[in-house]
Amino acid sequence: MQRAIRIAAAATRRALSSSAARASPPPPRGPLAPGWGATRWLCSGREALSYDVVIVGAGPAGLAAAIRLKQLCRAADTDLSVCVLEKGSEVGAHVLSGNVFEPRALDELIPKWRQEDSPIRVPVSSDKFWLLTKNQAWTLPSPFDNKGNYVISLSQLVRWMATKAEELGVEVYPGFAASELQESQPMMLVLLRMVPKGKLFNLV
Repeated sequence: MQRAIRIAAAATRRALSSSAARASPPPPRGPLAPGWGATRWLCSGREALSYDVVIVGAGPAGLAAAIRLKQLCRAADTDLSVCVLEKGSEVGAHVLSGNVFEPRALDELIPKWRQEDSPIRVPVSSDKFWLLTKNQAWTLPSPFDNKGNYVISLSQLVRWMATKAEELGVEVYPGFAASELQESQPMMLVLLRMVPKGKLFNLV
């Protein structure tokens, strides 16, 4: 079964121009397909794009899935079109925390990451677990062992992973939130919301 996504042809980073944000929704042009529970309309001037695989969310898990899928395609001498949707205005916009990063999974996914310009640069030198009171502090046996781990910024990590995914041929689209999934054999349709300057639009 081919999984398809219909998104704006202007789904490049120029899609959220101020003129597009100010444009009024066009009048209906006809139903998308017979048999749908609710009638939805195509916006004027936009085309449909189809992908074999659509991944919603450009976090560590979504980007790792996209990278691994493209690696398996290369190993099998085949190709699948892969798209990653991210609701944030840019990749990493919604991944704000710091992190103590255990690198074994990345060693499997991108074995040579240490030779590349990755944002994983600060190894854990020591860690302690303290019980603090108003006037005193006690060192307790630590429940964590972070030897060999790294202190990182998750937002920097996912931006770097997005670059690695794009190098493999994955298309990453920030600024598009998947609002609904509908099935119409032989394909899946992911309905999108584009939110320029706080305004909500439904894209099919």
